[in-house]
Amino acid sequence: AMMATVGYLIGESTPTITYGMNIHHTIANDQIPEVPGTVLFPFFLAINIAEALRASIGWVEPGLGPLFTLRETYYPGDIGFDP
Repeated sequence: AMMATVGYLIGESTPTITYGMNIHHTIANDQIPEVPGTVLFPFFLAINIAEALRASIGWVEPGLGPLFTLRETYYPGDIGFDP
């Protein structure tokens, strides 16, 4: 995590050969709002669907048992998909 932080900070302020040595780089935190909503909406929708499926596979539904409990047959990370 510390190396990632250093890489993030240095990557933000260091010119690279790829983009040219004299081109000012945009800040990574400002790049997401620059992406059109027509691209972001399907991306975030896919993430939400994947998380909802993962939660429905691993967690007991509210009302069928104590809250925040895993299913007896569920092993964390095993959602029945292995590419």
